[in-house]
Amino acid sequence: MNAAGKSIDKTFLSLENAAERGFIHRDYIAHVLRWSHIAKWLSESKRYDKVRILDVGCGRELPLPMMLYSMKMFPPSYYGVDYGPVNDDAYEKLTKTGKCNANIFENTDICNITLDDLDGKPVDVVTCFEMLEHIEPAHVIRVLNRLKALMTPHATAFFSTPCWNRTDCAANHVNEMLFPVLGAVFEAAGWTVLGTWGTFASIRDYESILQKNHPDWYRLFNMLREYYDTNFLSCIFAPVFPAQSRNALWQVCPKPVEQNQFQVLEKIPTPWSSSERWKEFASTLI
Repeated sequence: MNAAGKSIDKTFLSLENAAERGFIHRDYIAHVLRWSHIAKWLSESKRYDKVRILDVGCGRELPLPMMLYSMKMFPPSYYGVDYGPVNDDAYEKLTKTGKCNANIFENTDICNITLDDLDGKPVDVVTCFEMLEHIEPAHVIRVLNRLKALMTPHATAFFSTPCWNRTDCAANHVNEMLFPVLGAVFEAAGWTVLGTWGTFASIRDYESILQKNHPDWYRLFNMLREYYDTNFLSCIFAPVFPAQSRNALWQVCPKPVEQNQFQVLEKIPTPWSSSERWKEFASTLI
């Protein structure tokens, strides 16, 4: 449970509220860049023309489909699922032109969604941004298993979640996981990790690696540092240092891994996450 005693937390980030303050924190910058990464991926070979999208933890303001809509990307079907409410005005704005075939399931646990809810057909793309840290370990495994049942064999999924640093976590987060733990969980649950990127990172966590292994990059880093504040700078180099980042984006597919990229859970020092129920990862995966 988190500091509020919740095993499922419904906190969400509002870009509109952030803009009203006149200050954009790195969390918000990273959110926008996550969505734009997906938009970029969908634009390649016009994937958006052919894929059915399931957006888990879609958010009250529906940021991902709103971005796709503004970029004139209209997938054949978009399904948004959120454990909390979804703003009616966001949905109406998204669907009023009739160009976006959107179905929203608010106040709904993804584990209760079936193929019947998806018009009887599996989806090709899943996004699940900043959701896994809001549920307990056993629930994470249930979500991964349910998503595999809702996806085509050749589907792609994108997850983002904080990387626990063993010392602290956000008060509203139920279960921040170590970076190698989530990799091990994906593989043990029958997924293959295709790629990882940091979304934002504390400079102190990667600066020494940057200086030692990439001196040219480090010179560029210091040039950028003269202009950008740390909030923006923390997002610029994070993609190339996912294991050192405070938050990471994972691209995975629902196929058993051919060769493990991560240590098995039992070889990773414990505890595996900030949750007091971290042992559930092992017991649920058996």
